[in-house]
Amino acid sequence: MSFNEAKTSSRNVPVRRRASSLLCSTVIIGRYVLFGAVVMACVADSPTLFRLPAPAAFVSEPPASRLSRQAAVAETTITAHPVEAPNETWVFTDRVALRLEPGTPLESILEGRPLTLARTIAPDLYVLQASDASAAWAEAEALAETPRVNAAYPVCHPPRAVGDSYAAAPTDEFFQTKVEIGSCEIAPGVIIPGQIVSGQWYLENRDPVTGAQQGVDLNVRPAWSTTRGEGITVAVADTGVDLAPSI
Repeated sequence: MSFNEAKTSSRNVPVRRRASSLLCSTVIIGRYVLFGAVVMACVADSPTLFRLPAPAAFVSEPPASRLSRQAAVAETTITAHPVEAPNETWVFTDRVALRLEPGTPLESILEGRPLTLARTIAPDLYVLQASDASAAWAEAEALAETPRVNAAYPVCHPPRAVGDSYAAAPTDEFFQTKVEIGSCEIAPGVIIPGQIVSGQWYLENRDPVTGAQQGVDLNVRPAWSTTRGEGITVAVADTGVDLAPSI
């Protein structure tokens, strides 16, 4: 081997070593990236347990799809589905519904948590405000495991039921929104002319021909398809009205 060949060969040794080291580093980094991706996927698919008050597990959408939104806009909702119903879509907000055991001070539960009281619904029942939906999701999960907490979950919008049953309209003539009453004689020579009066619009306020919504109502017919209240006793106490009180 000539001197020039030996020198060239010696120069190539560090190059080969650097190339080999670079290849090893690339493989190692690739493994860590792959491992991180697997971990993130596992975290994304890991169910979160809330108390509704019954325990219920949900899986949120992958974080990557949430991060693709505008970063400047606060994340006010998270989309998720129940573990047992992957085809359902629930929308969770940036508020937390919290029910405590009777007599539990709210301050002792909220101490050190990034939550503020937004509304008191009833004794021991509260709505809490978080900074965003992710914070509400995490805090609700932690609260669900806290002693003296009966229910904790982000305020959510479950999917609307499709194809709910609908009871037939009753035969009561006053069920209609408007009822036409003919003239009648209430006393000798005293005749009340016919007129159109309001019916039981508060039960179903819809156009009787087209079915279009005409205003607010109780929407009772879906409930009537399940029950008409059989076996339930209702008591009505009426003291009456004195139109001409004695002075």
